[in-house]
Amino acid sequence: MGIRKPKPEKFYLPGENLTIDEQLVPFRGRVSFKQYLPSKPDKYGMRIWWICDSKTSYPLFGIPYLGKEGQNRAEKLAYNVVNQLCEPYFRSNRNVTFDNYFTSIDVAKSLAQNGLTIVGTLRKTRRVYLKFSTQENPRY
Repeated sequence: MGIRKPKPEKFYLPGENLTIDEQLVPFRGRVSFKQYLPSKPDKYGMRIWWICDSKTSYPLFGIPYLGKEGQNRAEKLAYNVVNQLCEPYFRSNRNVTFDNYFTSIDVAKSLAQNGLTIVGTLRKTRRVYLKFSTQENPRY
C-alpha cells in the first residue's frame, strides 16, 4: 500500500510560493526508521519531509522517511523527495524554496522541465559547475 497523493485544490489552494523542509518528530520508541540528528533540539525521532505554502506555512503534503530500502542506500534521496513533493504542482508556474540539502543542478533542471522555479542555498564545499547562457531565453 503506497502513500496517497493529495488533491491540493480540494481543501486549500496554495499561493505561488512553496517551501520544502524536514521536520524531526520527537520519538524515542522502537521503530526501524528512527533517526538520530545531532543538530536538532530533539536528537531522536521520525523524519518527515514537508511541502508547505510559504505565506501561511500551511502543510500541503508530507513524506515520512522510512529508512533505506533493502540493503542498498537510497541514491539521489533529495532529488526523489523533491520530485514526489512537487508532483501535484507541476506545470503550475510556482516557485519552490528549499535549503542546501535539496539544492542541486539535477533538482533545478527537473523542476524547470516541469514548470517550476526554485530558490535554494548551496554549500560552499559542493562543487557546482554552471554554464551561463547569453541568450534572452535560455534552454534548460
